[in-house]
Amino acid sequence: MDYFRQNKNNINQEGELAFLRVIRVQLQQLTSQAYLNMGSSRERYKNLQEQKEAFAESFRTMEIRFNAGAINSVDYLVSKNKMTGPIRIWQLIDMILF
Repeated sequence: MDYFRQNKNNINQEGELAFLRVIRVQLQQLTSQAYLNMGSSRERYKNLQEQKEAFAESFRTMEIRFNAGAINSVDYLVSKNKMTGPIRIWQLIDMILF
């Protein structure tokens, strides 16, 4: 009878060890995925910063041209709308992160 109990305990321990190995692998996978997500998020954040700066410079140029009478109001408003989209996204990111 003791042999069967000991055998059952060994089987239970092996099952628990296998379960712990699976949990460890899952944790490693989740950690790796989180690290990759962090890198891609950083890159998207950087790209949004650059896009915001580029649109702001483009709008500044269009504003100068509009004030000088070189472009019409439609072109001016189109450039303004292109600039405000990334700024709204930027504001949302700031609210979420900070």
